[in-house]
Amino acid sequence: MLSYIGERVVRGPDWEYNHDDGGDGCVGTVIAIKKERSGQSRSNETARTNCKVQMVTVAWDLAHIGDYRTGLDGKYDLACMDVGLGRPHPISICNVCSRNPLGYRWLCAVCETFDLCDACYNKNEHHLDHQFVRFSSPIGSSVRAPTRESSLNNRVEARGLFVGAKVSKDDKRGSVVETLSFRNELQWGGVKVLWDGEEEASVHARTEDGVIDIKCEEAAKYGLYYKDHLANFGERSFNGVGDLASVLIDVDEIKQLQEGHGDWIPQMTDALRQVAIITAVTYKGDCKLHFPVLGLDWDFNTEAVTRLEKFGTGDTVQLIDDEEKIKKIQPGHGDWKEEMSQDLGQEGAVLTVQSTGDIKVLVNGHPLTLHPACVTLVEEAEENGSSIDWEEVQESMSMKAMQDEMILGPMGFGFSSINSMKEDILKFVQNAQDGNLTGVKEALEKNPSWVNIQVSHMAAIHHACSSGQLEVIKYLISKNASIEAIDETEFHPLHYAVRSNKLKVVEYLLQQGAYPSSVSKIWLSPLHLAAAKGFTDCVAILLKHGCNINIQAVGGDVALHFAIVGGSRECQKLLIQSPMIDLMLRNLNGDNALHFAALRDSEFSVNMILDKMPVLALNRKEDGVTCLHIAALVNNSTIARILIEKGRCTIDSNANNNGSPLFLAVIRGATETVEVLVTHGANINQQNKSGWTCMHAILKMLMNPEYEVEDSLTLRKIRASMREIGVSSPGGALACYLVRNGGKLDILDEEGNKPIDHVVDPKLKECLQKCLELYSPHSSPAPAAKKERNPLLSRILPFLNKRREARKRPASNLEGMNEVENLETEGEVELSINPFNISDELPKSPLDDFTVDAISSDQMVTDEDLKANVEKAAEHACSVCEEQLTQLIGIPCQHVQTWPGEEASALPTATTQRKEPTKRVVSVLRRQNSEFRMALACTVCFQRKKCVVFECGHSTCKECAELLPECPVCRQPASKVIPLYL
Repeated sequence: MLSYIGERVVRGPDWEYNHDDGGDGCVGTVIAIKKERSGQSRSNETARTNCKVQMVTVAWDLAHIGDYRTGLDGKYDLACMDVGLGRPHPISICNVCSRNPLGYRWLCAVCETFDLCDACYNKNEHHLDHQFVRFSSPIGSSVRAPTRESSLNNRVEARGLFVGAKVSKDDKRGSVVETLSFRNELQWGGVKVLWDGEEEASVHARTEDGVIDIKCEEAAKYGLYYKDHLANFGERSFNGVGDLASVLIDVDEIKQLQEGHGDWIPQMTDALRQVAIITAVTYKGDCKLHFPVLGLDWDFNTEAVTRLEKFGTGDTVQLIDDEEKIKKIQPGHGDWKEEMSQDLGQEGAVLTVQSTGDIKVLVNGHPLTLHPACVTLVEEAEENGSSIDWEEVQESMSMKAMQDEMILGPMGFGFSSINSMKEDILKFVQNAQDGNLTGVKEALEKNPSWVNIQVSHMAAIHHACSSGQLEVIKYLISKNASIEAIDETEFHPLHYAVRSNKLKVVEYLLQQGAYPSSVSKIWLSPLHLAAAKGFTDCVAILLKHGCNINIQAVGGDVALHFAIVGGSRECQKLLIQSPMIDLMLRNLNGDNALHFAALRDSEFSVNMILDKMPVLALNRKEDGVTCLHIAALVNNSTIARILIEKGRCTIDSNANNNGSPLFLAVIRGATETVEVLVTHGANINQQNKSGWTCMHAILKMLMNPEYEVEDSLTLRKIRASMREIGVSSPGGALACYLVRNGGKLDILDEEGNKPIDHVVDPKLKECLQKCLELYSPHSSPAPAAKKERNPLLSRILPFLNKRREARKRPASNLEGMNEVENLETEGEVELSINPFNISDELPKSPLDDFTVDAISSDQMVTDEDLKANVEKAAEHACSVCEEQLTQLIGIPCQHVQTWPGEEASALPTATTQRKEPTKRVVSVLRRQNSEFRMALACTVCFQRKKCVVFECGHSTCKECAELLPECPVCRQPASKVIPLYL
C-alpha cells in the first residue's frame, strides 16, 4: 500500500466540520494514518489488496490538526489537491506549458491526444466544452469529469502556504518566497521563507510525519480549482489494473452500453457473469478484461463492469440478502438451491478460492459454491499475534477437515483427529524441508494420504523443492505426490525450485514431466522468476525443455522484460538469441522489448535486439512514441546513438502529442541527447501539433525557475565565449547551441507566437539575435567570384590537345579489371576498396619541381624559361579544369590521368597521393554492403536468405516460414507460401 504521508488535500464531498480547515479552499497536509481496515484474510496478498485507509490525520495550513474519514462508513471528507504520491506520468507532457512529469493527467476525450497538467486544467486552457478524462496513474483508473463549462460555478480558490504567504516562528515574521518539491517533482516538501531583516531565505522542509515548523499567519492564493473534479482521498479505484471484475447485466442492456465502446459481438455472451481480471484501462475509461476460463480478452464499457473483492482462504464473508440478484448470478457458479434462502445475510468463512474465481464458503455448517459478487467481506478488528501461528494452522485445517468430512464422508478427516494429527503433520512437512528422508518415509508409511496435504497452503513437495532436497522429492513423487501441486498463489513445485536456484531439482522435475510453462495466478512462469533473479543456468534448462518464452504476466511483461530489470546480461543474451522469442510483444504500457530496454537504460539489450531485429527501431507505440523518444526521455545519449546508427530509426518522428525526440530531449534538459540528435541531423525547426518547435520549448521552459538543463563541455564553451553578453546559465547556452545549429526564432505556433516572444531577459534576446546573425545561412558572405585563370595556365592550353589523344589509348593489359570480374563469380558479393590493385607508391611527378606560385612578379623570366616551364606543366595539366594538378596513375596499365582534386578523391578505381582510402569512402562502401545484405536477409532470423513469399507480399527464409503460423510483419495468416528466386 502506498504511503499517504505528505499528500496535500482540501475538503471533500462529505465534509461536515464547519471551518475546522480554515474555510473552503484551504489546503492541508496528511501527517498520519489514523485507521486502516483489512478483511480477515489468511492470504498476505489478499490482505494487502483488501487493506484500505479509513481515517487520516491532517495538519491544515491555517488551522488545527484533526482526524478525518477517508472511506469510513462510505464517507470521504477529503479530496486530493494533486497526485504526488501515486505513480506519475513520465512520458505525458502538458500540451500548454510542457510540464513533465504530470501528477493528475487530464486527457481531452474529444481531441484524444491533448494532455493538460492540473494547473493548466484549472486555468481553463483548451476548450471548456470538451470533456476530460482524469488519470491518477499510468496504469490506474480513469474517470470522466464533467465539462468545465458546466462546473464554472463550482470553482474554489485554493489558499495556504504558497508563495506570498505570511508566516511566523517564535518571534520572527516573514514571507514564503518559494515552495519546494520532495522525492519526486510532484510532492510538496516544504517552503523557503525570507524572514524580516534577513538577506537570505531559509529552508523549512516538512518532517517525515508531514509537519512543518512554521505557522501560517496569512494565506496566499494559489489559484482556482474545480471542486467536483478532484479524486476523493483514500477512495480505491473500482477499475484498477489487476482487480477482479465481472459483467453482471443483461444482454440487451449491455448491447446499448457497448455502442462506441468496442461494440458487441455474440461471442461476448459466454463472458457474462464470468470472473475476469482487469488488464488495462483505455483513455475512454473502458476496461480490457481477461477471462482465464475462456482464455479470451474483451473490451467493455466501464458502466457494464462490476469490481469484485479478492478473497483468500479463511476470510469472513457475508451473503447478500438479495435473493433475486443471487438467482441471476449463480447459474454456472454453483447454481441456486431453495435451501440457500435460509443462508441469506448470514456470515461464513471462505474454504477455498477456485481457479474459475468462484469461492467455496462454509455457512451454517454446510459448504456453498458462490460467485464472488454474492458475498461481501466482513470488516473485523485486526488480530494480535504473528501472521502464522498454531491457532491459524488449526483453524485452516479444521475448515478443510469439515469440508472433506461433509463431502467425502468417512474418507475425509474428522474434527476428533485434528488436534492429534497437528504436530505429526507439521513434523512431516518440516522433515521434507530439512531433507530428513527417514522421517518422511515413516510418516507416509503410517499415513499415505499426507503426501499431498497442505499446511499454510504449501504441500511437502513445495517445501522440499524450495530447499533443494532431491532425494525427498524423488521419494514423494514415487508415493504419488502431485508434481503440479499448487499453493494459494498457484505456484507449482517447479516455481519453488527455480526461485531457489536448485538446478538439480529443476532438471529432475522437468525430466519427470513437470510442465515448464506453468503459471501462477498473476501469470508468472518459472522462466519469469529465473530471468528476474539472474539465474542463467535455470533459464538455459527451461529453454532446453521447451518453456514458452513468450508468456506474458498480468502486466503484459515477458521473461525478457524481467531479465532487463534484473540486470543479468547472460540471461538477456540467452532469451534474445532464442529463435522462438517474439520481440514485438507489448506489455500493458505498450512497450515491446526494445522500448522496455531503452526505458530501463539497458544498452546491452538494445544492441542485441537491434542485431537480431533492426526493424524494431521503427516500431511505434499507440501514442506514436518510438524508442528514440524513450531514449530522449531517460537522457541516454548512448542508446540514442545506437538507435540512430544501428537501428536507423526515423530521427524526426513525431509522437501523437509530444513532438519529436529532439523536442522531448529539450523539454527534459537532456543536453547530451540533444547534441547526439542534432549531430545526426535532427530538425530543430520541426513543429508538433501545437505548432511548437524546439526553440519554442526551450525559451518557454527558461521562464520556469525550476527548469534544469544538464551541463556539458559544449555548453561550457558557449558560456565561456558569450558570458560577457549575457549567457551565464546552461539553459541559455543550450538555446544558443540550437540557434547555432539552425534553430529559427520567427516560426509561428498555432496561437501566432514566435519563440523569441517567450524571452523575457533582454540580454538573452540580444544574444540569440547575434547568434542568429552569425550562424544563419542567409547572413553568410556571398560566394566569391570565379577566380580568373592564371595567365601561365592559359598559355598552356595549346599544348593540351596534343596530350589528350595519347591519354585515351587503351591499356596494354587488363589484369586489374579481371580481378574485379572474378570477385563477382565467387557467390558472395564482396566490395573491394582497391579493385584495380593500385600501387601505394607513385613515381615522382615532374610537377613536384614546378609551381605557379614559384614565378614571382619581381623575378625576371625569359621566354625560353617560360616556354620550358609551360611545356613541362602541360605534360600534367588537368584536361578538365586546367587548374588543379592532381596526378592519378593506374597499375598495371601505367596510364597517367590528371583530375581535379575533389573529383580524384571520389574515384573508387583510382588513388591520389594518399596511401589509405578516406574514412568517408570506407563508410560509404560498408553501408552499401550492409544495405545489400539486409535487403536479401530473412526478416525473422537475419541469418539466411529470403526464398519464400507470403500472400501478403512479405518474405522470409524457408526454415522460418515453416515455423510461423502468420506473417511476422503484418500478422496475416500464412496459409500459403510462394518460392522466391533472387
